[in-house]
Amino acid sequence: MNKLLGAALAACLLLAGCSSSAVTTDPTPTLPSETIILAEAAALLPDNIAAAGTLSVGTSPGEVPFTYRAADGEVTGADIDLMREIAERLGLGIQIEETNLQGVLDGVAAGTLDVGVSGIFNTEARSARMDFVDYLRGGTQWAVPEGSGVKPGRACGLRILALADSVQATADIPERSRACTQEGEPPLQLRQVASSDEAGTLLLLGEADAFVADTPVIAHLVGMAKGRLAIAGAAYNPQTYGLAVSREAPGLREAVEIALVTMIKDGTYAQILGKWGIADGAIRLV
Repeated sequence: MNKLLGAALAACLLLAGCSSSAVTTDPTPTLPSETIILAEAAALLPDNIAAAGTLSVGTSPGEVPFTYRAADGEVTGADIDLMREIAERLGLGIQIEETNLQGVLDGVAAGTLDVGVSGIFNTEARSARMDFVDYLRGGTQWAVPEGSGVKPGRACGLRILALADSVQATADIPERSRACTQEGEPPLQLRQVASSDEAGTLLLLGEADAFVADTPVIAHLVGMAKGRLAIAGAAYNPQTYGLAVSREAPGLREAVEIALVTMIKDGTYAQILGKWGIADGAIRLV
């Protein structure tokens, strides 16, 4: 029992829910003292959004550093900071609507949400239902207990964690599991979790063998573990992250894109990404 409590305490000290901040830097971006409203972009907004003065932004907090609930209860993260700045440049505020990832995607597709953010990969299946404004590059990677020897290529039968409704949970791990059974090996034991914090805790408690997630999520988690977790294998399946935008709001995608381009040009975009440790995935203007 003492060993278990010790492990739980170690997990608590590691993860965002038990610390004053989920990142090692100030999560509040330092933005230009005056944000100029982009008249050209604001003019593209649908009448209902312009009249309301806010964007409804759906998110599934639980994926540090993209979007998560800080110790003070506020939803924060790189995606939230980006959307606040984009909205401000359009003369809008944001209204955060919390749900799970599937709820975010369904809400954007149906038009009940204007924008969806949650470290969302812009996949072919998703782009068939909604528009995207791409803003970051990444991929998939594995986190494992330090010294475990677990490797992505030798994972048949192991207990694997992935964020609920993620590409890893719905495609990557199921495909790997099918490959195992086709070779006469036991399938991977997939367990979907609500947050990267939960995944880190389960790994530290010995209740899982690996956590498979986006590269920025894995890098952050391993960094916070201070030697207790390690990255296993190279990143793979490169993807582009996008701000999901409803097609039920004509002109909104173009307005968001214009605002993002101005942020890239004036350095605000790089500043936000740098504060959250994801600058390596920055996109470049052609």
